[in-house]
Amino acid sequence: MTGGSIGGLSTAVLYSPPLRRAFCFSGRQIFSKLQSKKVALVMDNPTLPDPRECMDRKVMGYKFVQTLLSVDRAGSFARKCAITYGEHLAATAEYRAIIAKLHAMHPDMLIYDPAPALCDMRKGVCPVTRNGKFLYSYGDHISDSANTLVADQLLHQLEGSTRK
Repeated sequence: MTGGSIGGLSTAVLYSPPLRRAFCFSGRQIFSKLQSKKVALVMDNPTLPDPRECMDRKVMGYKFVQTLLSVDRAGSFARKCAITYGEHLAATAEYRAIIAKLHAMHPDMLIYDPAPALCDMRKGVCPVTRNGKFLYSYGDHISDSANTLVADQLLHQLEGSTRK
């Protein structure tokens, strides 16, 4: 995985076998203690380039805009302001495998993946913008606009799970 965090813990831990084992062990302990509760795990969102690096090059040519947006290097814009859904899945394969193991141990746990809310699943792409609105505010933090999309989906899923 290239970036992001899980519960405030950098996803870089997934590359270190001892830390990965500790993460899995902690997850098992946490979910075991919550077994009598209805638990929802919200997965990490796709990690895209910083949206400030994806802005129109002409606008970003102005030093005051670079300063305002805290973009350090003029001309060092991301070449790609979207990733394919396949790239997202490949980058998060190990993370998803851990979540799948936790879910297998705790099948009543609701797993919510925000990728379908943030990605264009028909086109197989996860863009930084949709309908002229940024989905990410900075780094891999989703914007208010994206939060609305995610919250709508998550609330619908939570409502459905409480009826079962």
